[in-house]
Amino acid sequence: MRATPFPTFRDTPARPSFLTSLALLLLAVAVCVAGGMAAGYQGGALPRPGEVSWAMIQAGMPYSACGLLVLFAWQHVRGGIFKAFVGERVLGPLANGLLRLALTLGIGYAVMRDQGMAPEPYLAQLFDGLAPGQVQRLVLQLVLFTAISEELLLRHYVMGVLGWQDGGWWKWAAIGASAAVYMSLPLPYESAWVLVLLMAIGVIIGIARVNSRGMLVPIVLHGAAMGGVLAVGHWQLAI
Repeated sequence: MRATPFPTFRDTPARPSFLTSLALLLLAVAVCVAGGMAAGYQGGALPRPGEVSWAMIQAGMPYSACGLLVLFAWQHVRGGIFKAFVGERVLGPLANGLLRLALTLGIGYAVMRDQGMAPEPYLAQLFDGLAPGQVQRLVLQLVLFTAISEELLLRHYVMGVLGWQDGGWWKWAAIGASAAVYMSLPLPYESAWVLVLLMAIGVIIGIARVNSRGMLVPIVLHGAAMGGVLAVGHWQLAI
């Protein structure tokens, strides 16, 4: 019996064809762009697709999350929406993922403190000028709607195109590629160490996607990671 590289994965289901997966990915990207266009709606006119910035896409995450959930439900309406979303395992992958995230963020924070790295300006200025109610809405958007949108886009549609269900090293290729895309999102981080942490977080969530075979655990882990990043940024400013 051939050995499986750590961590051990359970058997995975058959996947849609490559062309179907690619079409779904393109639809998912279109949904995200449409969400950015909706967020950029001003003066009675929508921005053109080429005028949609990453800031608009971020602001449009609530729209994108709803649209991607509808697309996900449409894709799995015959096979079972609930089963596809929740997956086959929850507690084990969730507990392992939370532990790995805690260790990763803890190591990351320790290295930043030891090296005297300054807080990321993006995190330091995130809540500047916002009223308490606006801060709460922004946190909700980051830990919920952004988690839903990015996880469905990356861990469902990007990993689906790369064929994580095929087993073997395809799983690792899909996990690594989706984590690299996650790291490469045009957020204004200035530290290379933060990019390394984002890559590690992406790998952890990708492993949880494969092990749980659902989207619930990756979304919860993404929200927890975002909360951890905000907390680390707050600690850096407070100390």
